[in-house]
Amino acid sequence: MLKVPIEEPVPNRALRQRTRATWLVRLVIAGALCSIALPLAYKAVEAPVTGAFHALGSTSDICPQEPEYDLEAALGGLKLKKPSVKTTVERLSRAVQIDTTVGDSIAPPEELPEYWDRIFSPFRKFLEHEFPLVHDKLTREIVHEHGLLFTWKGSDPALKPLVLMAHQDVVPVAPDSRSDWKEPPFAGTIDLEHQTVWGRGSFDCKSVLVSTMVAVENLIASGFRPNRTVILSFGYDEESNGVQGAKALGELLYERLGPDSVAMIIDEGFNNVPTDGLGSVGMPVATPCVQEKGATNINMVIKAPGGHSSVAPPHTAIGIMSEMLVALEANPFVPLITSDDPSIKRLQCTRDAPKLNPALRDALYELEWAEKSASGAFDEAIRAALPMWMRFIDQLIFAPPLRAARLERARARVLSLLSPLDRTFFQTTQAIDLINGGVKINALPETVVAGINHRIVPYATAQVIRDHYRKVVLPIAQKYGLAVDFFGERTGGGAAHATLEIYHVGTVLEQLPRTPISGPEAAQWRLLSSVIRRTFHTDEPRIVLPEEPRDDAKYHSPITVAPGTMIANTDTHWYKRLSRHIFRYGTGSVHTDLTGLGPMTGIHTVNEHFSIDAIAKAVEFYTNIIVAMDHEHVN
Repeated sequence: MLKVPIEEPVPNRALRQRTRATWLVRLVIAGALCSIALPLAYKAVEAPVTGAFHALGSTSDICPQEPEYDLEAALGGLKLKKPSVKTTVERLSRAVQIDTTVGDSIAPPEELPEYWDRIFSPFRKFLEHEFPLVHDKLTREIVHEHGLLFTWKGSDPALKPLVLMAHQDVVPVAPDSRSDWKEPPFAGTIDLEHQTVWGRGSFDCKSVLVSTMVAVENLIASGFRPNRTVILSFGYDEESNGVQGAKALGELLYERLGPDSVAMIIDEGFNNVPTDGLGSVGMPVATPCVQEKGATNINMVIKAPGGHSSVAPPHTAIGIMSEMLVALEANPFVPLITSDDPSIKRLQCTRDAPKLNPALRDALYELEWAEKSASGAFDEAIRAALPMWMRFIDQLIFAPPLRAARLERARARVLSLLSPLDRTFFQTTQAIDLINGGVKINALPETVVAGINHRIVPYATAQVIRDHYRKVVLPIAQKYGLAVDFFGERTGGGAAHATLEIYHVGTVLEQLPRTPISGPEAAQWRLLSSVIRRTFHTDEPRIVLPEEPRDDAKYHSPITVAPGTMIANTDTHWYKRLSRHIFRYGTGSVHTDLTGLGPMTGIHTVNEHFSIDAIAKAVEFYTNIIVAMDHEHVN
């Protein structure tokens, strides 16, 4: 049979248009519903997951603590003498009484020998008198005129040396500040009422130097003989970047020992934070710093024609410089949290502290969850705690790209809740510390100089600083038609009635490699942590004079140890080739500072002091770390 094709009716054009419009409306409505539903679903899952994470997680998971070091086993029956606290405190007092002030921009010792001799020869004689056994049993070398290098030769050459550092110099006392000191800055006053030693250098850092020497002197007197070589290295211009002292000492050790030749280096650093005071969150914490910020000082110099103030231009050199400085302060460097940042680990170790901001505590839990989720290490026990529908939504809305975004949000939230002090650990800082210009009120300034200090976060370099000045300062120079010398690069000009020069002052300190704190390479970190926990206990009473501590006392609440970032700079910069295991740690007391000022408030300013308990415990720490490193075969 012949099949006749049936013609399909042509759809009505108006009907098609109405259908298309209907679908568009439906899509818009669906999109709107999704925009409402997905955030609600996100919130619905986020709260239970966060709750489950809080319930299953603990500070011990993210902040593991080493057991206390077994000192008795390491000593093998050797009975150590207890150094007199009174004698130790008196030694610190006498050390403070010797003014070893070193300022900036001083000619080197070979050019000004009398100047340097006048400062450091008396201190060297003091050490010879106070520590006769050290000078008898250790080899002392004087490096670049006043650097001190003591070597206690060990019996086992297979063990890499332990290097303990300190510096002899102190920062100047401003002449107009002397009346603000509770005690004269170089009197070394022993204050039994407040159980402290007052004076410049009592904290930074003659406490470290004296306690190290006392520990070694006492070990020798006790009959201790090292298997591992112990080196004491004391620079004399750390407060001026160590270019005379630590640089020469570090170069000598490198020439003698070679790269990666030292098992562990310990220098000054953050002291223990007690239950209250600056930086405290209500629990004592020891923070050996495993990385250090870089640093650079920058000068900006504007030179302009002088003249009488009655014919002043619209903007003087001081006015232009002021605009540049205001622009710098209006554009601070952005803080940033990076992966495995030790400073975040420090915060995580204190997140359950009683005085921590509750919002920050929640943010730190959220950050831990976001980090584990983003890395694929999310704990299945947490996901199993959710209903099936929540697990599905969790997988959907926390897919890898969204997890990365969540991690960035979690980091941003933590940063937003940090105090200005804590934020500096994650941020390159700038401090306009010096400015000078003009000579008379009715004379136009011909030269204006501003000095800016920068501390560079470990993930950045000095090039970031230069780029920042190019972006923030150079447009202002261009606005006023200045000829510019920008770190040796000449730009701008025209008639160039005025000039701007920007340059680095002194040595640029780039960031140092981070010390390992996990995995098989972190044996030194684990050993140091265990020694700190053996030395400092939160249930140990304060050591006070005129009493002496009991020999047989046992305590059971070791301090929490957390890694940190050194935001100031130390002499370790000059030792970086010698070891991957560099720690900046200043010991200190776990007890409230009885002066009412806080233990760290006098550093580089008035009323510097160091508690009697702190100096006694510092001697104990250096004794313990020497014994522990001698017994353990970490290299």
